[in-house]
Amino acid sequence: MPREPKKVRGVFQRENSNKWSIRFTDQYGTRRQEVASYSHSSVVQQLHKRQDEVLKGKFDPENIKGKHTNVLFRQLIEDRLEMAGNLRSFKDEKLRLNQWNQRLGDKPAKAITRQDILEIRLDLLKSMKPSTANRYLSVLRTCFNLAVVNQKIEKSPLVGIRMSKENNKRVRWLKIDEEERLFSVVPKEFHPAITFAIHTGLRMSEQTALQWDDIDFTTKTIYIRNSKSGESGTVPMNETVTSLLRILPRKIGNPLVFYFFPKARWMQTCWKKWTAEVGVDDFRWHDLRHSFASRLVMQGVDLYTVSKLMRHGSIVMTERYAHLAPDYLQKGIDMLDNWGQRVTRTATQQN
Repeated sequence: MPREPKKVRGVFQRENSNKWSIRFTDQYGTRRQEVASYSHSSVVQQLHKRQDEVLKGKFDPENIKGKHTNVLFRQLIEDRLEMAGNLRSFKDEKLRLNQWNQRLGDKPAKAITRQDILEIRLDLLKSMKPSTANRYLSVLRTCFNLAVVNQKIEKSPLVGIRMSKENNKRVRWLKIDEEERLFSVVPKEFHPAITFAIHTGLRMSEQTALQWDDIDFTTKTIYIRNSKSGESGTVPMNETVTSLLRILPRKIGNPLVFYFFPKARWMQTCWKKWTAEVGVDDFRWHDLRHSFASRLVMQGVDLYTVSKLMRHGSIVMTERYAHLAPDYLQKGIDMLDNWGQRVTRTATQQN
């Protein structure tokens, strides 16, 4: 069994990578990073060389840039995937970067132009929504920005390229008759999961990650540990949810509340089949969350409260539901009538 190399400050190896890299601070106080070699002893020598250059004030950043003159785009992707290995979005990011790799992989990174990217994006928009194309552009931007930091390229070709305009105001909510038809075809074991989604507004990822330790029947709250933003928080439970959870079967040794929930792809396939079978068209599982917000607004709950219950980052995201309560502006202005009447009564009493 080979001996592990001696740890040297400034020498490191990224997870799932055979390459050794060095990290040091130059004579100007700028932190530098350089992929040096597959050999630990060689990379230690390279580090000592750089440190000596810094000490004598002879280090020239152009020496690093020169090494990467002909670096290929696929090498930039490899660097990014090494760093993104522990991210929740790794699988999606890898899938999107592979798309770029197929089109640009063997091209020198410095030869990729703004026009190249715009043409590929135009091609992507023929087969996907603007929001999806933006996700592809976002991972590419991250990849090039890392290359700039690593001094493998001088400037990202995405500078000045804006994201496509997205239409995120789609609101599809479940009407009562549609809910009845849906329940008539969906297997009964999934009924509690659907009811729970409609009455809590949780995302599918949050709901499937929910554990019994996250449920507090005393305070009637649910602790969210797997939110989209990465931040934890709590949401309240109404009586429907509380009663549902009290009678929901538990599985010994399994902490998940909805342990019976299948994998997302399988569920999406079945969901399309069920909704099509009963004529509930253009309705995704995520639209149960829209149904939660829509029903609150139609019941007269103000947008600020709905925003908090939905855990939106901005109330602007909640305003998409405002049209479901067309009289909310009138109700707001009518509140001043009560104030005016109170002032009038006070003046009359004084007279």
